[in-house]
Amino acid sequence: MTGPGRHSRDEAPIGRRMAELRARRGMSQQVFADRIGKSKSWVDKVERGVRTLDRLS
Repeated sequence: MTGPGRHSRDEAPIGRRMAELRARRGMSQQVFADRIGKSKSWVDKVERGVRTLDRLS
């Protein structure tokens, strides 16, 4: 059971999940950004939670 302010992996913010998956595949933010057609700055902001990610087609 998770306490207040704690998230299970499936409930973690999307940016954190994105960073974990990217790192697990051994990709830098730049490589990931190039693959999805976004800037490295955009990836960094989403991973830090500064920018929200509604949906990525």
